[in-house]
Amino acid sequence: HDLKKRGQQCMAYLTKLKYDNILVVTHGAILKMIISLIVFDKPTSQDYLSIFSAFSTSNTGITWCTYDKETGRWHIKVWNDHARFG
Repeated sequence: HDLKKRGQQCMAYLTKLKYDNILVVTHGAILKMIISLIVFDKPTSQDYLSIFSAFSTSNTGITWCTYDKETGRWHIKVWNDHARFG
C-alpha cells in the first residue's frame, strides 16, 4: 500500500509541474507501480504483481510516458528501451 501511495503522489506531483519535458530517475519497483497506475487506474495488489512479473526490465532503460492535460490520462509510449545504450 505504501508503494501505491508513493506512486500516486509522484504522478500527482508530475501532473502539476509547468514543464513540457521532465526526466524522472527511479528504481524498477516504483516504475512498475506507476505503470500499474496508468494501466489499471486503481490497481489491486494482484494487478501490481501481474505487472511486476510480466514487464521485465534491464538494469538501465528508458520508459517514456506522456500526460494529456485535457483528458487527465497518462499514456505509455516506450517501455524499457535499452538498445540506445549500446
